[in-house]
Amino acid sequence: MVIPIVATLALTTFGLVGAVLGKSPILRSCVRVLCGGFVAMGVTFGLTKLLSSCGLQLYE
Repeated sequence: MVIPIVATLALTTFGLVGAVLGKSPILRSCVRVLCGGFVAMGVTFGLTKLLSSCGLQLYE
């Protein structure tokens, strides 16, 4: 349960820093980075599961 919490905090922090540096709305930037990060993690997880189910050995 620690990894999702740390990932969420890191993505939110990156959104905050990007909003401050870019002078854009903070909440909108944080939500955008958070959603994009979750989608990227989901796609990566799905592709890893798909490839491993096809018999490819991705790691030792």
